[in-house]
Amino acid sequence: TFLKIFLQKAAIWHSICDKVNSCYARTRDTEDLKKKWRDIRLRAKANEAKRQQEIVETGVSKTQHSEIEMMVMDTLHPVTIAGVGTMDTSMPRREGKPESIHQQEGRLQALLMKAYPKN
Repeated sequence: TFLKIFLQKAAIWHSICDKVNSCYARTRDTEDLKKKWRDIRLRAKANEAKRQQEIVETGVSKTQHSEIEMMVMDTLHPVTIAGVGTMDTSMPRREGKPESIHQQEGRLQALLMKAYPKN
């Protein structure tokens, strides 16, 4: 149900927040981390859209992704970046089993740990 999923997500964000705060002097709350995640995703998607546009226009792209952006890109479905109208629907889906909620939590935690500079 919706409530169960909501509570599960809240628990995951609190767990990530605890782990991130255990490594840094400045404490952050879950809303800080969610905003950071949204900002990182937005920047990565914008950079990828720019890269794809350069390829369409010139055949090559000089735009490079940072390590964090590469980690983010690995979590996004191509439709998230290109949009439904531009996606080749004949493309095969990502191989392998979908990640478990714990794998997703670990990936997000690692990403946020890299996103904040060490004090």
